[in-house]
Amino acid sequence: MDNHGFLIVDKPSSISSSSVVQKIKTLFRLRKVGHTGTLDPLATGLLVLCVGQATKFSRFVIDQDKSYQVAIRLGVATDTFDSEGKVTSKASADDISEEMIEFALERFRGEIKQIPPMYSAIKKNGVPLYKMARKGLQVELDAREVTIYENTLLSFDGEILELYVSCSKGTYIRTIAADLGDVLGCGAHVVSLRRLSVGHYVESDMLCMRELELAANKGSLSDYLLPVSSPFKEWTELLLEAEQARLVKNGATIKHSLTDVLGSVGLYEKCDLGEKRFIGVGEISENGILYPKRLLHGV
Repeated sequence: MDNHGFLIVDKPSSISSSSVVQKIKTLFRLRKVGHTGTLDPLATGLLVLCVGQATKFSRFVIDQDKSYQVAIRLGVATDTFDSEGKVTSKASADDISEEMIEFALERFRGEIKQIPPMYSAIKKNGVPLYKMARKGLQVELDAREVTIYENTLLSFDGEILELYVSCSKGTYIRTIAADLGDVLGCGAHVVSLRRLSVGHYVESDMLCMRELELAANKGSLSDYLLPVSSPFKEWTELLLEAEQARLVKNGATIKHSLTDVLGSVGLYEKCDLGEKRFIGVGEISENGILYPKRLLHGV
């Protein structure tokens, strides 16, 4: 039986996102599995995997907002901005108060600019930055604009502070930690990081590796997959008659009569007994033309 859909995994620490992908491929003997946004090896939490034809829709998940809980140690800076790196500086954080942290956090709310860390998967001239960093190379990086919707101080014990962060795609929590340490004048790095959500996928959707290993022993994955349509449940649904669906699945553009619908839409084909079948996503132009963008095959 073919498996297509999204698998929401609780990634353990000390394993890379790509290793999780490989583990799932091996456990369930799958050919096509990908992830929708890397989590650092240190980090835990919500990792969205796309299985089978869901890989066609991965970019729509990558573009989603995310949220995290992070623990940051003050007084020590590292080259990776987390506890797995080499210490680059130490300074006393004894005089840092909760009020000072709250004041400094104001700089990291709303639209901000970040320079990505050298130890990241971003590529420069086709080469991942972390590979350059391991060779001791430094390259000039452009600041990128990201949005911090929420940045709340949860606790502070005089050395380690915990934050809840809700942010746009492309935000580096490690960079927030390092920049916060610079603002406070003592240096800082991430000691633990947990991703809590990606779009509308949340912690209650997650499966731990042990649960997945047990599922593999039963030879079943389909019961654990969320539908390929799940990233689009908040999108406008466009219900197509059989002939319209046939044309769209063949790549044709069609005129649509719903003039109040505009922009990105989820495409569904009418089935018997009032049922519907997801066939992909499209976009409706201002003149009412439906353009198919990503489609499932064989449905």
